[in-house]
Amino acid sequence: MHFVQTPRKEVEIINNEHVKKMLEHALENDLELLPFLVLGFFCGIRPAGELTQVLWRDVHLDGEKPEVIIRATVSKTRRMRAIELSPNAVAWLNVYRAQGGGMDGLIVKLKRYGLEGRRNVNWRAAAGKRIKWIQDGMRHTFCSNWLAFHEKIDRLVLISGHDSVDTMCSTTTKARPKRLPPPSGIFIRLQSIRKMSSDFPLPKKHQSVLRPTKPERCASLRSKGVTARKPIHELRKESGSMVNRKHGLTAAKDFLRHADIAITAAHYIDRPRQATSGLGSLLKAVDEEKIVPLAADSLGKISKPKSS
Repeated sequence: MHFVQTPRKEVEIINNEHVKKMLEHALENDLELLPFLVLGFFCGIRPAGELTQVLWRDVHLDGEKPEVIIRATVSKTRRMRAIELSPNAVAWLNVYRAQGGGMDGLIVKLKRYGLEGRRNVNWRAAAGKRIKWIQDGMRHTFCSNWLAFHEKIDRLVLISGHDSVDTMCSTTTKARPKRLPPPSGIFIRLQSIRKMSSDFPLPKKHQSVLRPTKPERCASLRSKGVTARKPIHELRKESGSMVNRKHGLTAAKDFLRHADIAITAAHYIDRPRQATSGLGSLLKAVDEEKIVPLAADSLGKISKPKSS
């Protein structure tokens, strides 16, 4: 028996102009859909099976390194991975929060068909009725643009949650990185290119509702007496110490999401405080007299130990 191998179709991606229109339309007309689009386009999370199971507690916006955690129980490959959030992704999620968007439970609260219906409405508003929605288009768009800019496919394999480079090449992009469309600020960027200008900033009317920038938060903490070199990280240490004092070291380790409890004990817990019985106040002098004064003639009656 002979099998005919059908040629694999070239992977399609969504052009940047359509991405921009989708985000803006969701912000103005369907706020509940916005986090689904942001994490799909900015992080490349699998829309079916992964993104619909991500919780808001997995998204960390306010730390020194904003990221979203894909838990092992959610990941298709059953391996936990962390995806860094670009400054633009954080900005879009912050304006979603400022507009009153919910930040508890599942990020995507819609059922499958309800989600697809609202996504299709958003897509038609951005691309028109004649252009068909691209299956896994958000994930392919992210991976293709990220690879085009960084040209580090090994790193992309870890971020996207693929098993191997071969899988990445066969299912995400068939073109060489330099031949792909240039990346925009909507996609993940490493520390070395954080200053790159963005093609997709928030609309100006929404920029005023964003939270203070990191330098502004650091300056505010220092003005209140925090002298540590990393003021924001000092808050993380203090919160870990508070959990430790109330619930114990193991609870603090889980709260801080450390893999090893030794790291929690060595770097994130405050120094033990000297404990006393609280009886010291009873031994203090009151009006220059002892609480239980001894008569002078009784001192002579106290027998001294016999010397051997």
